[in-house]
Amino acid sequence: MRLEPADAEETDDSRSARRAQDRAACPDRPHPLSVLHAAGVRCSVSTDDPALFDITLTDEYAVAAGLGVDGAAAYAAGLAGMLGTDADRERLVALGDVAHGGDRPGVGRPDATVRH
Repeated sequence: MRLEPADAEETDDSRSARRAQDRAACPDRPHPLSVLHAAGVRCSVSTDDPALFDITLTDEYAVAAGLGVDGAAAYAAGLAGMLGTDADRERLVALGDVAHGGDRPGVGRPDATVRH
C-alpha cells in the first residue's frame, strides 16, 4: 500500500497499473480479507482516506467481491459494529435493502442470515 498521495499527473491507466502492482506485492500469500472471511469472521468494507489512497468505497467493494466477500454480508457486518441509535440503524438497514436487492430484506440486521 502506498502512503503518498497520487501524482496529479497520473492517468486512470497508470493508477490502475499502480494498483495492480501494489496487489501483486505478496502473490504467494492470500489477502488477509480472504483468510478472515473463510474463517467466518464478519468483515466490513470501508475507506480510511479516499483522497489519499485514491480509491472509492465502490472500488473497495469491488476488490472485496474479487476476494469472495459478498457486498451484502460486508454491509451487514458494518452495521453490526456501528455506533449509533436504533433509528440510525433502521434507516441504514432500509438503505441496505434497497442497495442489495429486495430479495434480501433486513440484510443489514446483525441477526440476519445473508445468503451468498
